[in-house]
Amino acid sequence: MKGVAAEIIPDFPDSLTPTVIMYKDKECIKKVQGLAEWGGSRVSADSVEWLLAELGVVLD
Repeated sequence: MKGVAAEIIPDFPDSLTPTVIMYKDKECIKKVQGLAEWGGSRVSADSVEWLLAELGVVLD
């Protein structure tokens, strides 16, 4: 999904984008919100892969 955060979810702050919400068996297991959790302004595909591996979403 792509769009202005506050237009998609009313009052959703831009500071929490990007946000990824991970579910398992219909239960929210983790929310990763804001650029800092993804590696800051230097976020890369490698840092995203590392974080998802740490969370057990992707396997080595």
